[in-house]
Amino acid sequence: MNVWLDTHKGRWILKDVRGSVLETYPPPLQAAIELGLRLKDRARYPHGYIATEAAKQLYTVLKANEDARNVPMLPDLPPNLYDHQKISASFLDPHPNACLFLEMGLGKTRIVIEYLKILRRTAPKLRTLVFAPLSVLSTWEREARKWTEIFSPDWMTVAIASGTREAKQNNIQLGRDITVTNYETLLTNFDDLLCERFDILVFDESTHIKNEKSERSKRAYLLAQQPYVKRRIGMTGTPLVKDLQDIFGQFKVISPETFGTKRKNFLNEFFVLDPYGNVLEYRSLQNLTRKIYSVAIQYVKSEALDLPEKIYEERYVFLSTDQQDAYDELVRTTMLNLDDGTTLTTTNILAEYVKLTQITSGFVLDKDGTPHRFSHNPKIAALKELLQEANGNGKAIIFVNFKEEVAILSENRDLQEYQPVFIHGEISTADRERAIDQFQNNPDCRLLIGNLAATAFGLTLTAATNVIYFSNSWRLELRLQSEDRAHRIGQRFPVTIVDILAIQTIDETILESLREKAQLASRVTRSEWEKTTRGQKIGNIPLDTIAP
Repeated sequence: MNVWLDTHKGRWILKDVRGSVLETYPPPLQAAIELGLRLKDRARYPHGYIATEAAKQLYTVLKANEDARNVPMLPDLPPNLYDHQKISASFLDPHPNACLFLEMGLGKTRIVIEYLKILRRTAPKLRTLVFAPLSVLSTWEREARKWTEIFSPDWMTVAIASGTREAKQNNIQLGRDITVTNYETLLTNFDDLLCERFDILVFDESTHIKNEKSERSKRAYLLAQQPYVKRRIGMTGTPLVKDLQDIFGQFKVISPETFGTKRKNFLNEFFVLDPYGNVLEYRSLQNLTRKIYSVAIQYVKSEALDLPEKIYEERYVFLSTDQQDAYDELVRTTMLNLDDGTTLTTTNILAEYVKLTQITSGFVLDKDGTPHRFSHNPKIAALKELLQEANGNGKAIIFVNFKEEVAILSENRDLQEYQPVFIHGEISTADRERAIDQFQNNPDCRLLIGNLAATAFGLTLTAATNVIYFSNSWRLELRLQSEDRAHRIGQRFPVTIVDILAIQTIDETILESLREKAQLASRVTRSEWEKTTRGQKIGNIPLDTIAP
């Protein structure tokens, strides 16, 4: 079908050859930006239409996701569900193997719980096994209690299988309606999982199984292939963490019939490869998208919820003299190694990157792993200024990437007036819950300092209207997830997101890398980071990447 593109009052209008409107999509060029398409060599036709391959691809992707939403609505869904939640729950019914690609904060957990309630009305003995990041385990228990009434037909018992191998085994064998455990249980208690014969498998944050070569993913695939497994559900707001190949590993476990089980066949069908197997370009983005949406449904917050905006800012600092000397010396040493012909592996290069990031954050580690802090840390001064500016304008979350950063901030006397709480990988689940409760409900507790890996997933921190990145991770998934701890259902105010960056350092490189990964992810999933108020910020794909 020929598809034509027109513009009218700042909106894209997709038309057929007769001029009938097929789709209207605001604002100008936004759709092309989201898809990462470049409008090159545009040919103008009569009546102001523009015929482009970009328009055809755009229509294909929009139509595929729209078709996925055209499903019969399930009866008896709670009236207080949002429309996107009702449609997503209904989408699961005719798709025994399905993925919910819903942006963070759109209530994926509740969608699955409501669907399980409906299934159990005709099959009350159904058992569900949920794999989730460690920080999200208690979320499932809280949500099940919140949305199911005790002693009612919908009531579901929940067991959390965490801790030691023996503790996990005991909780797995309790026979509860929902068993929630972390992905590492696939390695420690795989035989116990096989013995319990779960009917439904749920993979919360399914990117944890994206690497099909890992032992974890191999066992997830074996478990999903058991004949007693009736349904498989994947959930994530960031299906593409690194590149388009991330899709294959997830679908191999959740919906192997979509792309098959051989990565080589998948790559040959959708990618052009060089002799070494590296991806040069995409062979058929439209067909790949069609297949994804045959078993997946996607929503982004901008279309599903009337949430307040995100406002992005950057604060720049100069390294102190000592920091700059250490930084330059590390760069010089690395370059000398290259000049001497020393072979640097990917692991070695990444280790150097980590050291550079630690320097910009205010410390170095010696050979024994003992941290040594610089006497002056400009990021601390910038952080204090930000908190003073935000004082009276809501609470703040500070995200850090290293354990030592948590220690640095926890020992800073000036931050104590905000009565901060801390979340990191070494605190217990009970202490984590207490910290969340304090931050959400105690007006005197105005600051939460969290390690990215421990805080990015599954937590609701809508008491915050300010999110500050003292340092960043290279992982797009952690960035996207962490931003939306505050920007999600329940947030009533704009959320200001600030990056503290050391000028002309690895900080800026990481931020640019995150932008590029976000741009790639948007090609297939049609999601784009929230627009910024000005300039080329995180989440803003510059218009100058699109040819006039």
